[in-house]
Amino acid sequence: MILEHYNLRVSHPAYKDHPLWREAIALVEAAYALAERAKAGSPLVARHLRKAAVAVPANIAEALVENPDKPPADSRAMARGALAEVERQTLFLPADLAAEGDALAGRARKMYREMSEELETEKTFS
Repeated sequence: MILEHYNLRVSHPAYKDHPLWREAIALVEAAYALAERAKAGSPLVARHLRKAAVAVPANIAEALVENPDKPPADSRAMARGALAEVERQTLFLPADLAAEGDALAGRARKMYREMSEELETEKTFS
């Protein structure tokens, strides 16, 4: 499972080696590719999809890097919210992109579940 290293609090830029951050970057790449194909027919959906996707690794990185002004739980919650927004935006994609949207939504749901399960077992980034 990608969350097995959650108990490691790393310093910048070591967060880039964390498996959860790498998975989030892959999600961003997939979201950007899908948004590029969607922007002609749904420019606002494409914009919101990109915006939500980039928030995921950004908040994961914040949770992994020491930051006395922001507790890791806040960043984890923001990352989970961004994942939910990625999933929601796929609902508004044009019909010809529905299958790709479903695949991206599935990836977002999987990451969300894994983060949620990790929180339920009280393991944290810190």
